[in-house]
Amino acid sequence: MKTAALFLTLFLMQPWHPAHAAEELDVVVNVVRDGEAFTVDATMHVPVTQQDAWTVLADFDHFADFIPNMQTSRIVSKPGEPLRIEQKGKARYGLLSFSYESLREVELVPFDAIKSRLVKGNMKKLETLTRLSSEDGGTRVIYHSDTIPDFWLPPLIGPALVRHEVAEQFRAFIREMLRRKGNTAK
Repeated sequence: MKTAALFLTLFLMQPWHPAHAAEELDVVVNVVRDGEAFTVDATMHVPVTQQDAWTVLADFDHFADFIPNMQTSRIVSKPGEPLRIEQKGKARYGLLSFSYESLREVELVPFDAIKSRLVKGNMKKLETLTRLSSEDGGTRVIYHSDTIPDFWLPPLIGPALVRHEVAEQFRAFIREMLRRKGNTAK
């Protein structure tokens, strides 16, 4: 019976999404869980200019067009107000799924950094910092987040779900950066 339970657990942990050509793109994600808190660090190299990478990472109104599992993403602040972004979606991992929603205040340092903090949503805490820097052949993107979900994530599966979602989102960003680079090269 223990073998069947272990098999079922491993089966449920497997991601159920089609393979994408960008899967081989180098997105390194490290997730550390401390109680209910998650710290995420991700790095990647993208063969586009820093400005091109920035343009995609700051295109909040179009995230739902190219990021899997994101249902809506839109700027809700008025001109002259602090930038606020509202997002909703559903994270999926194996047979598990979790809905998320957030209203975040975003600080932009053009072409160098994007910092955000949760204003409201189904997280107790969500703070992110994305840094961009030019390097040979493209741009290095470094992402850090401190998160405390307001919903339960299983102890063994939680970090794997978070790692999967972050990697999937950044691969989507990379695919979009490369797609746009291809369009501008024509």
